[in-house]
Amino acid sequence: MSGRPKKERGTREPQLPDDREITSRSHAAGPQELFIPVMRGSVDQLIDRMNKRARRDPKVVRKALEILIGLSLKGYEGKSVGTIFLIGDMDGVRRNTNQLIANPFKGYYKRINLMDPKNRRTLEAYSQLDGAIVIDGLGNLYSAGRVIDIKGGRERGCSGSDPNKISKRGGGTRDRAALYITTVSNTLALTLSCDGDLTVYEKGRCLGKILWEVRTLGSEEDLYRLFERGQ
Repeated sequence: MSGRPKKERGTREPQLPDDREITSRSHAAGPQELFIPVMRGSVDQLIDRMNKRARRDPKVVRKALEILIGLSLKGYEGKSVGTIFLIGDMDGVRRNTNQLIANPFKGYYKRINLMDPKNRRTLEAYSQLDGAIVIDGLGNLYSAGRVIDIKGGRERGCSGSDPNKISKRGGGTRDRAALYITTVSNTLALTLSCDGDLTVYEKGRCLGKILWEVRTLGSEEDLYRLFERGQ
């Protein structure tokens, strides 16, 4: 990452983005520097931009965003995670996706809901799988490891009938797949990149992003001020 401070002898260099801890580095003389990962963006603004007539509970979307933000900041078992959450329009999602692996939620539909705090660890664990996690509008987990199909082939969660057109508006394969599925269904797609950035797609357009970044703070007082501002 550009601008990363040089490692000094006897100190620990922040390993980013895979090491998601708050890290500090002391100088021989002078204040201690704190390196803290933060998310830059607004969950409220993203939810306000969503289609209000869609059959999905805004509370479910908010909880899904919170879970993805947690994965972005801390990873899963110390490793960064990239995934897609598809929320709502189950029929449209089924028509345009295929199961990549045996569905771990088969037989448990409507018994595992992301709004239940006890299921958060389960959702985080299955977020490591290739493909998308499919969630209905009420928060029930339908499937994991779901491949988004685009005419012309398949590649780790996306296949590209017109990849050049899609790639101009999205990031990598995961974002192209998420963008495409929202053009052929009424689902809401939330993507988390391995770099920690979170993007929301609906109706073939990007509603916005919440970006992962590291801030350097000169002292613990700066850290307290950061949280007091709610950033």
